[in-house]
Amino acid sequence: MEDVTRALDICVTGDASSPHESERAQALAKLGHRVRFVSPVPATLEGIPVTVPWGANIGFRLLRRLVVMLSTLWTVARERADVVHCHYAAEYATWAAALLGKKHLVITVMGGDVLFDEQGRQGPTGRALTRFALKRADLVTVKSPRLASVVKSMGVTPERIMDVLWGIDLAAFQAEQTKVTAYRSAWGVGQGDLVFFSPRPLKPFYNQALMVGAMAQVRSQHPGAKLMMTTYGEEEGYRNALLLQAADLGIADALHFVDPCPHAEMAHLYGACDIVLSIPPSDGFPQTLVEAAVIGKPCVMTGAERFTGLIEADKHALFTELNVDALASRSMQLANDVDLRRSIAKNALVFSKDRADLNVEAKRVSDRMLDLVAD
Repeated sequence: MEDVTRALDICVTGDASSPHESERAQALAKLGHRVRFVSPVPATLEGIPVTVPWGANIGFRLLRRLVVMLSTLWTVARERADVVHCHYAAEYATWAAALLGKKHLVITVMGGDVLFDEQGRQGPTGRALTRFALKRADLVTVKSPRLASVVKSMGVTPERIMDVLWGIDLAAFQAEQTKVTAYRSAWGVGQGDLVFFSPRPLKPFYNQALMVGAMAQVRSQHPGAKLMMTTYGEEEGYRNALLLQAADLGIADALHFVDPCPHAEMAHLYGACDIVLSIPPSDGFPQTLVEAAVIGKPCVMTGAERFTGLIEADKHALFTELNVDALASRSMQLANDVDLRRSIAKNALVFSKDRADLNVEAKRVSDRMLDLVAD
């Protein structure tokens, strides 16, 4: 439904297959803007055309990178949008938009794109291009005070920084009890058994190995407890390593894996669990917290110091240090206290409704985009 004083042409860049990036683009389109997507991977988005630069299927790595870079530059150069909205600052299309001097450049920072020393994904050239793009941007959206501080240190002036959590469509992300029951039945969850859930990508960065270690301690008090992990973004060999670890600890029957599924289906997975675990060493803002809260589930997570002023410890989530004993202790604190689980989830839901309603946040960004174009 149109909800803007002027419909803008918006070119969104990023991963169109990502549920979060695609849903943000769709939220802007729902406001009445004409949105199109430039993505390194194909995807089908209702009402939004997706353009994929050439070269992704070239077998030779160096040639593939060169062709993808040049074709991305060409694709972005042809854009005549009112606003170019780039997701992830350390990405070819973002760099291209900055190098080409695109007007009304909006960059949504995600975390790993600017936390160089913590996640270390960019070399010197990539870091320099990312800093250049941020300095060139007319608006930079950030999801936490920590990220605001980082982009300021890279030369982004405060008036060009906007706090936007984005969040999710709170009304649409709902669990159906029949599907919840079906999942728990398929997993063999007994009456009163607890299910812990890791919804983050299956990679060592997200510390699922610590979860397996902690689960061995949890099972000493809760013998029927299970640990579910999504295989989204699975790193080769990691699942087998986790299975071997679980077998060595004598809890092979506790560990289960769930295939990747559409974002809406994730709501049912959250509904089928009791406690959510999200423990990477570095994070921009954990969308997991919001997703869990909407379904009424509490989170154990990392990063207390980086979310100061945003997420309150022991109110919106339980924070843990990154070791097995600490994670086990926090997990059992929730496992042993039903009232605490409910309180944490309830407070996180209040926070999510106030700060992380996708449609409200998209309207805020839309208003800033309209101001940019009007100036």
